[in-house]
Amino acid sequence: MSFSALIKYPEPGSYDCFYPEFQEKNNARATVALSKEKNKVVFMINSKDFTAFKARINSVIKLIEVYEKAKNGNEQRS
Repeated sequence: MSFSALIKYPEPGSYDCFYPEFQEKNNARATVALSKEKNKVVFMINSKDFTAFKARINSVIKLIEVYEKAKNGNEQRS
């Protein structure tokens, strides 16, 4: 059985921030492909192992949370 998820994040400027994080994280258990659409960053997660799949989804969500906190912190300081 294989698992896949597509997460679209509506912050196109975040691609350069996320790219290094997922460039070297792919392995035999799970992969994350990162791409840009018009106004979104797209994360495509694939895995044959549910535990690795869940871990990859959690890592994407956590990175988005950190990005949001940093972005909102910078906006409040301006």
